[in-house]
Amino acid sequence: MAPKLKAAPPATNAHVKILAPYPPGKPIEEVKRQFGLDSVIKLASNENPLGPSPRALKALAAAAAEMNLYPDGLGFYLKTALAARLGVAPDELVLGAGSDEIVTFLALAYLNPRRELITSNYSFVRYVMAAQLAGARATLIPMKDMKHDLNAIAGRHRQTDGDGLPRHPLQSDRHDRDPARADPFP
Repeated sequence: MAPKLKAAPPATNAHVKILAPYPPGKPIEEVKRQFGLDSVIKLASNENPLGPSPRALKALAAAAAEMNLYPDGLGFYLKTALAARLGVAPDELVLGAGSDEIVTFLALAYLNPRRELITSNYSFVRYVMAAQLAGARATLIPMKDMKHDLNAIAGRHRQTDGDGLPRHPLQSDRHDRDPARADPFP
C-alpha cells in the first residue's frame, strides 16, 4: 500500500488574506428583538416591503420547470431585448448577479497592485472591497457637505499617472476643467 501524500494548499495572495467579509444589514427579526418592535420595514439591501411583483412571481413560476437546466450565462435573449429597448448593441451590455458582481468585474479588469481606486469615504462599501480583491489601494476622499468632493478626487487623480504611481512632472494633465461638469466618458 502506497503512503498517502498530503499536499499543502497553495499560498493565498496576501491582498486576499486581508479581505473582511461584507457586513450585511441586520435581519428584520434581530432589529425587532433588539429594539422591542412588533413591525419593521427594511429598505436597505435592495429589499422591498411590498413583496415580489406579481409579474415576477408569474415569470418565476413559468421558469420553474426548467430550473434544472444551466442558464444561458451570456444572457443572449435578455441582452437582445435590452439592447433593442435602449438603442445600443448587445455587446455594449454587461450582465451580472447584481451590482456587486459588476463592480468586481470592473475592479478585476482595471485594477492591480500598481493602481489606485479613488472614491468618497461614504461610497458603496463594495468599491473598496473590490479594489482589495484586485490587490489595489483604495484612497478615500472625505465628502464635502455630504456631497462627493469631485475637485479633491480629481486632484488626487492628478497626483498619479493612472497606475497609482506619482505623476511624472512632464506628463500632461487631462483634468484641467471643472470635474463637476466634466463628461465622465470622453
